[in-house]
This record gives sequence, structure tokens and C-alpha cells, in this order.
Amino acid sequence: MSKQPRVLFTEPNEFVAEIVRDHQEGLVDRGIVRVTKVGRPAMNGTLTRVTVEAAALVDARVVRLQTLCGDLWGGSIDEQVQARASELVRELESELLDGGLEVRAGVYDEN
Repeated sequence: MSKQPRVLFTEPNEFVAEIVRDHQEGLVDRGIVRVTKVGRPAMNGTLTRVTVEAAALVDARVVRLQTLCGDLWGGSIDEQVQARASELVRELESELLDGGLEVRAGVYDEN
């Protein structure tokens, strides 16, 4: 059994445009887009890489956004990285809601 192809975006505006267009064509499963901040260890746990991720099931395939917001080193810049990620989540949620989509937290696990 082969896997469905996935589509990955790194630019939020391109992701939103694609998802809204697909939603207008009735292709977004239940009209739901998942949006969340994610922190993953990097450099053997020396830092935490912060991304904003969003995804929707579109015509039986996952369409995903993964945008790097920065790295947490345990220093003064950490607050700016977290603020950038939170602002990006708010912007995505607002644009997706304006496009008629329902925004929910979480990510699709592809493992």
C-alpha cells in the first residue's frame, strides 16, 4: 500500500492561500486546519528549535506548513522567539478563520 503524497510549505502566506482556495472547492476535510507551536530538541539537546506548524487533510493528502521561528538557547532572545511564534499562530488563525475554516490545535501524526 503506497502512502499519499504530502505537500509542505515553509511560507505561511502561501499555505493560507492554498488552503483557502482548496476550502472554496470543498476539498478540506471537515473544513478543519490544525495550528500549533512546536519545540523540538536540536544539536543534541543543546537548544530547542521552535516552529509553527499547521496542517489540513486536503483531498486525502496532508498539506502542511512548517515555519522556523528560532532557537531557544536559555538566554535573553528566547522571549522574542516565543513571541514571534505566538504572533504567527494568531495571524494564521485569523487568516484561516477569515477564509471560512475552523482552526483547532494539534498536529497530524504521520508516523
